[in-house]
Amino acid sequence: MTLLPNNNATASKQLTKLLIFLIGFIYLCTLLKGIRIPNLWTYTHFLFDYEFGFMRRGFIGAIYGFFSPERFPYASFLYFSSTIVCINIGLMLLLITRLIKSLDRRLIAAMLIYFSSASMVYQAHSIGFAENIGLSACLISFLIRSFYRKLIFITISFTVLLFIHEANMIIYFPIVFMSLIFMMNSENRNHPKLLLALAIYMVMLFFFITTQTLDKPTAALMQASAQQRSSLPLNPVHMELLWHSSDNLLPLLMKHWSNPGRIYMFIGSALLIFPLCFILLRFSFALLKQQPAYIKWMSFLASISPLLLHFVAWDTIRWNALVLTCSFLMLINIKLHCQGKIYADLKWNKSLTLAAVILLIQLPMPVLLFDGYQSKHFPFIAHWEFLQQVFSGAQAWPPTPKL
Repeated sequence: MTLLPNNNATASKQLTKLLIFLIGFIYLCTLLKGIRIPNLWTYTHFLFDYEFGFMRRGFIGAIYGFFSPERFPYASFLYFSSTIVCINIGLMLLLITRLIKSLDRRLIAAMLIYFSSASMVYQAHSIGFAENIGLSACLISFLIRSFYRKLIFITISFTVLLFIHEANMIIYFPIVFMSLIFMMNSENRNHPKLLLALAIYMVMLFFFITTQTLDKPTAALMQASAQQRSSLPLNPVHMELLWHSSDNLLPLLMKHWSNPGRIYMFIGSALLIFPLCFILLRFSFALLKQQPAYIKWMSFLASISPLLLHFVAWDTIRWNALVLTCSFLMLINIKLHCQGKIYADLKWNKSLTLAAVILLIQLPMPVLLFDGYQSKHFPFIAHWEFLQQVFSGAQAWPPTPKL
């Protein structure tokens, strides 16, 4: 069954527009299921700076402090975080528009699955977290078609991203590094050397930054300074990251994983998300048929790289959700760099049938969120009521964040 009668060019354009509207609508609805204001945890971490010495994750606070050394109000952080989310939405919609034109049924099936998934809900719910800036850099890199320009952009942007949050190295750098491998010219001897140099540089910078913490007395001074600049009372627990190092990380992780509730949370989220990851990886491997085995293995490992974060932090559901995000980004990566433009009839097949079934299951499904939030559903009456309260003055703006 083909959705395009007689290869009609007009029908193809109409179907493309319909698919862009449908997938864009699903994407925005899923974001609205989990959208919220940034929580106090993320706001606290953006107050870190270099006032008491160099430390990891202090870059944003140092830049903001350069322009406003006395105050860092929550409203500024809210607007900054919202801007990053809007940039990511715009970049993703741009990529959707470009990719749907190929009418690749696997890719369209993948979009229906991913943009209705719990992973997308968590992407919206994670507003304020630093990996959103890494997502922006990743999506921008997909739009750069020159190998050398992409290399320069990735080198500069991910150097900055490591100073913002070192987790970007684990989550998004493997994806963008694979895009450089896909673009590498085997006949150009400089390309492999440049990629090796980039990998060594980024790994060394990553390990250097992860070791940069403060001692407890200095951390206490930074906490007092951050509280003076903050517009909200801060939770001292959120400041413990200032002095946590690899020496005291293992006992914390052991305590975390000894809690049966955490194990059940991991298993539950894995059962919900990993089957979808498997489907997207199958789609990716179908596009990599002509590629050597090491490319397939590297693509697979880059897709599941967020699983490494389970060994260093305890945001269990968040890390599992990011695996699906990276699996989807890798599929886009492969489509952009290995497939080119393929225009064909969009034939209804089992991939689209599976995607339609998953879509119907996922759209109304509630999602367990952070900080006591509950996922909202179309027509998002709670969001409309909140906006009405804000505009009427019944709700203070910005509202006080949770946690």
